[in-house]
Amino acid sequence: MKAGRPAQGRRTRTPLPAARLNELWQAVWGEDPQAALSELCALAKSERVKKDLNARKERPDLRALLADPRPKVRKNAARLLGALYLAGDQSALQEAIEHEDTLYVLPSLLLALGQGAAAAGPFLREFAQKRAPSSRPEDAKHEAAIAS
Repeated sequence: MKAGRPAQGRRTRTPLPAARLNELWQAVWGEDPQAALSELCALAKSERVKKDLNARKERPDLRALLADPRPKVRKNAARLLGALYLAGDQSALQEAIEHEDTLYVLPSLLLALGQGAAAAGPFLREFAQKRAPSSRPEDAKHEAAIAS
């Protein structure tokens, strides 16, 4: 066996990228959190990263980003909340869905809330029933693409 290589047939765990996580986590609270949120979403596919991020004291503050004035920040915050979903996220996500007026943010919010499984069901059914189809000018390109 060569030095530095695991024995064949043995599984090794990739080290938790602690320094990178800390750097990204700090960037979330900076002036432009969009890219940091997106990268954290990718890293949160790992259960160890989820556990680490959910244990951070600022974790509940992620919910406040659902009200950020920048749609891409709201979208990426919803994606990260969906990846890290905790029961306490449900009310923040429901409120954000009720108030969201940017069409491309809404699917991320709905998918994040759906991580709550059965608990989200009644709200999602009610939302789907009362949501009127959109007919705003910016939707025309999407409607045309669907029609073709």
